[in-house]
Amino acid sequence: MWTEYCRNFNSCDVKQFWRKSKRHFSSYSPSIEGILQNGVSITSSTEMCDIAMKFYMEQFSEHENNQSLIELEADKVDQELNQELQRVQPENFHITFHDIKKSISSLKKKYSTGLNGVSNRIIKLLPSNHLAFITTSFNYMAQHLQYPKHWHTAKMILLSKSKSSIVDVNDTRPISLLPCFSKLYEKVFLVHFQKWISDAGMLPEEQTGFRSGDNMFTRIVSIIDRIGQGLTTNTATAALFIDFKTAFNQMWFKGLWVTLKRLNCPNCIMAWLRNYVTKRSAFIEIKGERSNCFFLFKGVPQGSCIGPVLFIVFHYDILTSISNLHFKHLFADDLAIVLSPSAHWSSKMLMSHLSEQITQVIEDIYCYSITWKQPINFKEDIDGETLFNLPQSMMYEIIKTMKDRVRFLTEHRALFHGTSQNNSDQLLSNNYL
Repeated sequence: MWTEYCRNFNSCDVKQFWRKSKRHFSSYSPSIEGILQNGVSITSSTEMCDIAMKFYMEQFSEHENNQSLIELEADKVDQELNQELQRVQPENFHITFHDIKKSISSLKKKYSTGLNGVSNRIIKLLPSNHLAFITTSFNYMAQHLQYPKHWHTAKMILLSKSKSSIVDVNDTRPISLLPCFSKLYEKVFLVHFQKWISDAGMLPEEQTGFRSGDNMFTRIVSIIDRIGQGLTTNTATAALFIDFKTAFNQMWFKGLWVTLKRLNCPNCIMAWLRNYVTKRSAFIEIKGERSNCFFLFKGVPQGSCIGPVLFIVFHYDILTSISNLHFKHLFADDLAIVLSPSAHWSSKMLMSHLSEQITQVIEDIYCYSITWKQPINFKEDIDGETLFNLPQSMMYEIIKTMKDRVRFLTEHRALFHGTSQNNSDQLLSNNYL
């Protein structure tokens, strides 16, 4: 039976292969039946909505202004940009019937709806004369920089990060259901936005997330190749993995304008983006109950096709904050840094040198996260460091504790490859919480 199933896989169609394969690995998120608060399970829909609303209202509150140099620059750029857009109407991009038709064909056949009750499935069934009306409407909105008010309001549903239906509010994942016509408008704009990104060439080659022609496979192969070179020479290779805390929810809008201004972004694109990200709101819906609306002062909408692209543009220069001595890899908000030892290092000094370099990288990333208000998550096993090809006798602390910033976890995990006679090819992992 299994053999017959495997034979039915389309060997030439890669997308079809993964579409079938992922069904065997997809995880199930149970619906939330209760929220834990002070050890007590709250099951009332109204109370759960209220708890979740307060939590996410705080998470999406404005960034604290410490009057740093970058914050002063951001305030100045924001004011100048606002005055410039009020004084001069930027040239708008033209939307064609073909743009609309192509964007609709790329929509997923989903039945979920936003505030207007329209799903992607309904939009994909619209006749051609309706598409002509949509084309005219979108061009009018682009020309006058107008955006329907209800398109700025998202219905936010919560998914459990664990397999439990009763969870702490910290263990919930918000999914924003936007109006489907809003997502269609985003897809049309994204074509023009990506063209400017491609022409400007500002994204580093190491960033393969949400870029046409690149994928995670490219990064994985590159990382494995670098580790393999270390194994070949029978030396140690260190890898540092960084995860940003609720990455897309923390985007600093004024900082985004600074970045786009430095990149000489056209005013028509900046005007569209300002209209898109500002004055947004959301409400929580649990078991048919809705919370009050609250404003979103930072972050990009979950489920938006523009959000991830904005994120990688905002952090286009993150790799420049790290020494060029290391091999760096980016896939959207996931950052991996591979450190290979110098041929001039003695075996006795190998560990201390790697320790110093990894510590310096963490310092650099930490400073970057403070400057651009993109906090690092230290509460999970995300900020992790791994050493490859080390004898068991060298299983000791390789990095000094980062005092208040990082608490060192003394547990070690070793995975024996079994590829060498003395089992010296091992994978050791130290985690930072």
